[in-house]
Amino acid sequence: MVAKRTRRVRAQRTRLDSVGEEETEEDAVHLSGRSFHLCRSEVRSEREHVTVASSKIIMICGHCGNTTAFTVAAEGFRPTTIDANGAETTAWTTWRVLLCSTCSQPTLERDVQTVRGGPDGARPPRGASPELLYPVAQTLGAVLPSPIGRMYLETLRVEKRSPRACAVMAGLTLEAVCQHEHAKGSSLSERLNHLVASERIPKTLAEMAHHLRQLRNIGAHVTQEDILPEDVPVIIDFVEAILEYLYVAPAKIRAVQERLRKLDDAQSPSKKGQGGTG
Repeated sequence: MVAKRTRRVRAQRTRLDSVGEEETEEDAVHLSGRSFHLCRSEVRSEREHVTVASSKIIMICGHCGNTTAFTVAAEGFRPTTIDANGAETTAWTTWRVLLCSTCSQPTLERDVQTVRGGPDGARPPRGASPELLYPVAQTLGAVLPSPIGRMYLETLRVEKRSPRACAVMAGLTLEAVCQHEHAKGSSLSERLNHLVASERIPKTLAEMAHHLRQLRNIGAHVTQEDILPEDVPVIIDFVEAILEYLYVAPAKIRAVQERLRKLDDAQSPSKKGQGGTG
């Protein structure tokens, strides 16, 4: 009885191994004139499912904002070998399409790992911080004052998870703005009015700010009203409009001014020789 059961188990393992060998193929795919290898599976088997489940990646989803597990849906790679002074190294560039287990939306990343030896060696595992190619990360926070940037990024993190939390975080972002601008007043409403009176923000942006304040109040209290998913895009647009006016646009203007100043300095000798231009 035990011998028969053992033979059945071995037969099942043999069939499973043969399916695993037949189902996986490696193709050469050409992309922009360059070839890289794409490993794809034609048939989903029990063996493949176990392999995928064991390679899950935990990170924050750029679509739904959840910290969740991702599975590798597709993977392409290209090795580039460099021979410097007889020491051969290989840079492995790997592109991965990851699927979020919460919202099922795709994420594309690029992972570059450099190892000693040629391309015939083992491909290195996923690195600690691959480059995110899609969805595109928000860059507005890079030029914001630190406290404002933290509040703004937290607003984005809950944007697709909780409309109520998004409204509250937008209100905290306004509080951080008022604190940074040394706005006077005992309430957020008074401090926003002070920003208008001091001509720090125009009337249109002040109206946006007060609407955000009202939505913040709805989100922060238990009332019959609620923050709806359709309110979230307006909240984000209003917050970003205010931050763009106060911090992002001035930073862009300064960058352009610096660029023009350097160009002017580089051309100064020729201008002096030509007597200057109008």
